[in-house]
Amino acid sequence: MNLYKTQLSSGSDDRWLVTFASLLTAVLAFFILLITMKSNESKSTFQVADNLTQEVYNKIINEKKDYGLSWLEIENTGTFGIRIVIPSFIDDRSMFRSNSDIITEKFLPYINSLSIIIKNLELDKLVHVNKKIIQNLKKQEKVLSLEVLIQGHTDALPVRDGKFKSNWDLSTARAYSFMNIFQEKTELPLTIFSIAGYGPFLPKRYLENYSENRRVEVFIKFQLESINNNYAAI
Repeated sequence: MNLYKTQLSSGSDDRWLVTFASLLTAVLAFFILLITMKSNESKSTFQVADNLTQEVYNKIINEKKDYGLSWLEIENTGTFGIRIVIPSFIDDRSMFRSNSDIITEKFLPYINSLSIIIKNLELDKLVHVNKKIIQNLKKQEKVLSLEVLIQGHTDALPVRDGKFKSNWDLSTARAYSFMNIFQEKTELPLTIFSIAGYGPFLPKRYLENYSENRRVEVFIKFQLESINNNYAAI
């Protein structure tokens, strides 16, 4: 009889272990779910630049079709942002005269068409659209910034006598001329612009048609930067 009571009592005392184990499992599952949610949220936050780049790229592609700008070459490069190529000749109209950094009057309508598309996107405002993401970035001491890089390119033919000593000088001056017009027409902040002259370096194609290498390229890039180094933030 005493043995039966002892066994019964022992069985009753073990029930709290089952309850405790269930509770512990539930708490553990809750924390795993919480960590997963935070991880997904953090991943989504740090993908904001890539997502925004793809969104803008899609809009530019659609606008290109609507405006019928078949001459415009657009590429989402990923790391370097959205690459927009403006050829030196469109419909037999030249962007620059030989050895000149002045954009010709006949070419301005093409730059105007591209500028209208970019202006309507309001790129400088996109970095502030999602307040929740911006707040999450600040917690990580990060900020979303925008950069517009204008690259000038030339062919491999040496420059003739003039004010430019080399194709490097000429390509940089052409990038600067394009930037002045593009910035004025898009009304984007001047602080987000930068220029680079590549001369004959990075040719578009190795062909006898040198004109394909005489071009201007525009790179639109969203990126995450440390708050202490966000010189390009809007």
